[in-house]
Formats: sequence, C-alpha cells, structure tokens
Amino acid sequence: MISGLLSHLLQSTVFAGVAWLLTLGLRKNRARVRYGVLFAASMKFLIPFAVLVSLGSLAPRHATAPPAVTGWMDAMERIGEPLTVPAVAAGAAVHAAVATSPMPWGTIALAAWACGFTAIVACWLVRWRRVRVLRRWASTLALEFPVPVMSVPGLLEPGVFGVFRPVLLLPEGIVERLNPAELDTILAHEGCHVRRRDNLTATIHMAVQAIFWFHPLVWWLGARLVEERERACDEEVLALGNTPRIYAAGILNVCRHYVESPLVCVSGVTGSNLKRRIEAILANRAALRLNYARKMALAVTALTALALPIAIGVVHAPIIRAQPIPAQVASSQHSEVQPAKAAPVPPEQTPSPAPAAQEQAKPVPAAAPTPASAPKPKFDVASIKPCQPGDGPGRSGKGDMGANRGVDPSMPEGIGGYFRVSPGRLDVTCGSVLTMVSVAYIAHGSPLLNNPVGPMRDSEVILGVPKWALAARYTIHAETGDPVANGPAQRAPRERGGPLPAASLLYGPMLQGLLEDRFQLKIRRVVEEAPMYALTVAKGGFKLKPMKEGDCLPDGPPEWPAGGKPACNWTGWDTNGPNRRLLFGSITLDRLAQDLAELVLDRNVIDRTGITGSFVVRLEYAPDENTRCFGMAQWCDVDPNSSIPPAATIFAALEQQFGLKLEPIKGPKEHIVIDSVERPSEN
Repeated sequence: MISGLLSHLLQSTVFAGVAWLLTLGLRKNRARVRYGVLFAASMKFLIPFAVLVSLGSLAPRHATAPPAVTGWMDAMERIGEPLTVPAVAAGAAVHAAVATSPMPWGTIALAAWACGFTAIVACWLVRWRRVRVLRRWASTLALEFPVPVMSVPGLLEPGVFGVFRPVLLLPEGIVERLNPAELDTILAHEGCHVRRRDNLTATIHMAVQAIFWFHPLVWWLGARLVEERERACDEEVLALGNTPRIYAAGILNVCRHYVESPLVCVSGVTGSNLKRRIEAILANRAALRLNYARKMALAVTALTALALPIAIGVVHAPIIRAQPIPAQVASSQHSEVQPAKAAPVPPEQTPSPAPAAQEQAKPVPAAAPTPASAPKPKFDVASIKPCQPGDGPGRSGKGDMGANRGVDPSMPEGIGGYFRVSPGRLDVTCGSVLTMVSVAYIAHGSPLLNNPVGPMRDSEVILGVPKWALAARYTIHAETGDPVANGPAQRAPRERGGPLPAASLLYGPMLQGLLEDRFQLKIRRVVEEAPMYALTVAKGGFKLKPMKEGDCLPDGPPEWPAGGKPACNWTGWDTNGPNRRLLFGSITLDRLAQDLAELVLDRNVIDRTGITGSFVVRLEYAPDENTRCFGMAQWCDVDPNSSIPPAATIFAALEQQFGLKLEPIKGPKEHIVIDSVERPSEN
C-alpha cells in the first residue's frame, strides 16, 4: 500500500512539473488555457496511472507469437507500477523492521493523515456555514444576471455561492459604494465565474488538497489555479469592451469596503495577487491565441498521458495464442484439422517471500483518537486562587481589588477583573469567568458577527453563565517559557497600534487553554436573526465637514479640554446637564457606527453611508428608553434639574447635527453560549 502511494505521488509530481513547464510556454496566451493545464495536473492526483493501466488490461487479444516489448515501453510501464526493492533487500528490511521497531508506523501515519484531513475539512465546513448563514438572511435583487442575485448583510465581497445551483451574493449597500459603470464590471466578472463553472473546479481541487494535504505541491497548485481563474475572468471582462480604469477602480473599491471570501469555492472578485492583476488590467495587453503548433503540443501531451497507460495495460492483457500445427500432421493425407488450443502462458517468476514476511502479523492495538485541531499552547505553571482582600490594586494603582471578594457594586453582575501581561507572564486580579471568556475568546480571539462588544456588555454577548460564576472572582498568576510569549508585551506610552504578539498569545490562546483545562470550560458560537440599525444619510443631506490637518492632536492626552483640541483617533463621553455627549476626535463613519452600537444603543449599527474621511465632532443627545450608557455612574448620570435645556433624542440628534439617520433592519447576530464550566481546583 505504501509503495503504491509513493509511486502515485511520484507520478503526480512529475505530471505537475510537466504542466508547469507547459504554462511557462503558454504565459503569453490566454489565462483560461493555463488554467486548464493546471487543473489537469490537479485531477492527476485523483486518477493514478494504475487505474488507466487496469482499464487497458481488460481487453484480451490474440497473438501468434510472444509480444515484443521495446525498451522505451518497458521503461514507461514501470511508471505505473508500485515502487519496489530487490527481494534480498526487501527481506532484510522487513526482518530489521520487525526485529528492531515495535512501533506501528503504518497506523501512526494513517492516524496523522486522518487528523490533518479532518482538521482541513472541519475548517472549510465552518467557513462554508458562515457564508450559508448569510445566504439564509439574503433578499432577492431584481438584476439581470444568469443566476439569481441576492443582497446579504455584512461586509463579505461579491461572490458566486453554490456549485450546482449557484447564486450571486452582493453585500448590502454596494450599489451606493460603486458607481454604475464599476458595478457593471464587477457583475461581468462574476458572470464569467458562473459560465466557467469555477466553483465546481475549485471544489474538486479542495478535495485534492484535503486528501493530499501533506504534499506542498497541491497548495501551490491551488494558489496558481485561483490566480489563473481571476486573470481569465479579467481578460473576458476587458474583451467585452469595458474600460480598464473603471474595472480596476471597481476592484479596488470592493477591496476597500469588503473582506475577501473565506472559501476558494465562493468565486469573488478580489482573489489572487491584487497588485499584479491591477497592473495587467491597466496594461490591457491582448493575449495571443493558440497557434497550430501549440495546439498540437497540448493535444499530443494530453493523448500521451491518457493513451500510454492504457497501451501498457493492453500489452499485458491476457494473450490467446493459436497452437501451431505439427509438420507431420500438415503433410499427412488426413483432411481433419487440429483445433486450436489456448497456449498456456508461463507464470511470471516471483521471488519467494522472506521468512520474516511469511510470519503472521501480530495484531496492533488501535491508536487513541487524536483531536483534529492543534492543541492550544499551555502555561508551564499557573496559580489560581479565589480573590481575597489585599490581592492588589486595579488599573489606577489605588484601592484594593480584593475588597468585597472582588465584586464591585458599581459594575454589572458578573463583570470585573484587572488584566495585565509582561514577557512570559499573565496576571489576573479578581477576574470573573465572564470577563475572562470575553478577553480570551472575543477581544483576543474571533470577533462576533454583528454583535457589539463594549464596556460592561459581556453579559449580553456571552450567555449561559451559571450563577456561581457570576459571583466568583479569581486571582491568577501564570508563566510560560514560550519564545513568542516572552517577547515585548506592552507598547510604549502613547504608542499606537494593536496588541503585540506576546500579549495576543498570553491573553488569547494561552488564557483559552487555561480556562478549558482548569475550569473545564466548553463554549459554542450561535448565530441568530436579530434587530439592528443601518446608518444612512438623511434626506436633508450630510452635514459634517471633513477634518483638516491640525484639528486634532496626534500625541495629545485622551481628552477634549474646553477651548482646546481633542486627541486624534479617540472617543470619549461626558454629561452636560440633562444630556449626554459623545466626543469624537478624528473618527470615520464606520467607527461612529461601531461606537453608537457599543456605547449608546442596544443593538448593532452597520454603516451604509458610503462616506469616507475622518471628522472631529461632538454629538449631544437626551437619554431615553432607546439609549443606555455602558460606563461608570459618573460618566452616565445626568442632572434632570439642570437649567440647560434637554437636547433631542439620539435619532433626531443624529439627523439634526450630523445629517445621518438610523433605519431599523434585521440581520444575523452571533453570540457565545457557555455549555459547561466548573470551579477550578486551587493551587
């Protein structure tokens, strides 16, 4: 079995090498030709030469003399055979393996392959399910297109979803983000994917990648196939008469506003090397058609690859020979003719098996099941104890986080804790299970779909927390020798940017592993339909002016002093009599929608304005039943007895002050459910 697999991998590798050489010779021709050659190399992994040889051997033939096998035919026939070694060497190898190695290497290799196969398929199924969920919430659009066109919420790029009954999924708001000419070119590109059946061929190659995941060549082939299919569609879009600059601008706008499709079998528009694609589109060089010589070269190569293994099988098919009539019988006066008999074919001489190989194989115990996903990195040592008075101050450096067992009455139930990291070390002072799950799985894990995670909103996005876990607080000190975790963990004061790799590892995968091992935590993610808002331009028009250089302080403190300028890229809030105010220093409308969802409203907000640029603004509004304040009491409490007149509600304030409108919509919303969690053992 192993020798046959090695032989097949060698054959497929050589075949892919020949295909690569052919694509080099066809680099000035159309991309669809190169795509066909590379796809044939991918299909070769699914079709061993031995299968074609066996097809040829099904056809018996008659012969009057033993067949003469030429040298080149004998050499080529060996390609279709499993890799073998001489009998003596084989016997010695088998004997040595039995004598010196008790390890069931075949079983171990099969278990390793199964783990890799399962992990890859599971990863693709999760991604496919996310796109499927978006498809369920889609609404039909009346556009002239070869397949149904549907509008979906979220920021997924335009793409064709489905293999046998495909639909075109367009993100909501794309009509406002692209002008009509750009949208026409994007639709033309997706129409090309539909006509070419790119989703079907991509799915076939995904099967090749899952089966032969250990072979680097299949992943290289996958990248080349995506590159050539996108170039083929680019060439077709330009051949239809579309302007290169408009087409390039449409692709760049899609890249600017939307994220790439998570699956290669969902044919989008932003795949492959974008820079090279844009350069090729703008150059608009005419691809050469195949001349007669190149067509013949491709045809001969294809026929040879198919016909040669079949011919080898025919040569080795069962041969029926006519027995020659003896001379004395032929010269006799008898008129009776001897009937022809099937001449026995001498059996092929095979070496006798080695003694060790003749022994009956001993039963090998089944390997223990291995998880499909790689284990999370672990701390070398971790101390977990219930929060006690004197455990330490919080972020301000004052007070005692351990007072009242770590429960702060001013905070929502189940929320609390002070988290800090240093090279190779994680410290949590009086942290709750709810907050630790939020830090590990959301803030430093995978963000939730259309579910705002703001200050003190953890209990709304993480469900199923048992009552004891809402009240319990734990102080944790954990250390690791992992080289990544021992890198710099904190940025310099006022240095901007996301978390450093060490902090991401300590707060994310390592804290996840600690929760799963010591707290026996099990979670799942659930997507449901939920109400939300779309931020759009009001009928009166947009009223904000883009910020100018100097309107905010790049290195200023996080505040907006009276009569001064705010810090750039900063959001704050305060009160003004009976009103609350949001303060924005250099904010985009996409970030405005996010802040409204996290700080004010009870649901997600999606930016559909299509307006770019940054703004320095204040928004003042009167709180009502539609708004909440997710912050400390001193940030949220207003004075209803103040002489300052109340402002408009959040909906009217956005329209009056910004020229924006909140429209109710529905869409998919993701949250985390805790299936089980236990009290950890102290140490």
